[in-house]
Amino acid sequence: RTCLHVATLTKDQEIIELLLQKGSQIDAQDGTSGKTSLHMSVEVGEPALVQFMLRRGASVDATMYNGCTALHLAVGRWDTQIADILCQAGADTLLPNVEGDTAQDLASGNIDILALFPFDDIKLMGRPVTRSEF
Repeated sequence: RTCLHVATLTKDQEIIELLLQKGSQIDAQDGTSGKTSLHMSVEVGEPALVQFMLRRGASVDATMYNGCTALHLAVGRWDTQIADILCQAGADTLLPNVEGDTAQDLASGNIDILALFPFDDIKLMGRPVTRSEF
């Protein structure tokens, strides 16, 4: 873990800001799982910290070594508030992890989270098809 990871886990936005100003890479991955500070922000369940990371330029679709994005983690925790923040930031709901599960797959059965995701009943290769594509 980097100093930025430790500061994230302790929810210390002042130190995080200082580390970023001094050149810490916001999307640096930890050595064991590939988590970024955004992933860790989701894990500590702190919506304000997630928003802070996104405002500082964290990649919303950064993946861990297992292919999970921050949205995968939020959905897996059934954290509707953080899932909403990530969706508003443009998180891709259709990125599969190494097991082939997308955030939409993981949200099955959770109508509150599913309601956050864009819906289109016509999809090709997992992507919505618009009328102009016909």
